[in-house]
Amino acid sequence: MNDPCQLARIEDRFAIANETWAAEVRALYGGNPYFHRDKPTGRGTPGSALRAAYEARERAFMDWCAARGVDAVSRAQEDEKLSLQLA
Repeated sequence: MNDPCQLARIEDRFAIANETWAAEVRALYGGNPYFHRDKPTGRGTPGSALRAAYEARERAFMDWCAARGVDAVSRAQEDEKLSLQLA
């Protein structure tokens, strides 16, 4: 992506979606929300606020990856490895 303003908007949208999701997880479970990211507890149940936040985060993440020219699946796998190292 060559338009820095568009990239900034996409990054902002992802940051907001990510924090909204993290706040929902913290409200339900406390602690570090990223331990729940790729687990059912981090996805919520259909119709829940957590599920809506999770789906919005996933869409924003895909947009962010596309704008950066990054493969979303590879990036998610790298993030998972890092989170396991930090646990």
